[in-house]
Amino acid sequence: MMPEEATRLINFLNNKNKYQLEELGIEDRTGTILEVKRVLAKRSLMQNLERRCHAMQEEINAFMEKFGILQDKGLPSPLIINDKLMSQ
Repeated sequence: MMPEEATRLINFLNNKNKYQLEELGIEDRTGTILEVKRVLAKRSLMQNLERRCHAMQEEINAFMEKFGILQDKGLPSPLIINDKLMSQ
């Protein structure tokens, strides 16, 4: 749901009377509006996380590319044992 759609939905709910909402199967206007807002907040959080994960993956890929070049030039490959880098 886009923010504009959510705003229209909230305005729609606010402009209906109790009987019109009951016809739509909505018993709790306030609860429904709060749920729409919670969904939007979670959607925004997920989008931010996805953007950050994508940016981090790009940084990792760039590092691995540079690291691969160094290994091709003779840099020994490190081993990780007990969360410590160990030389071969």
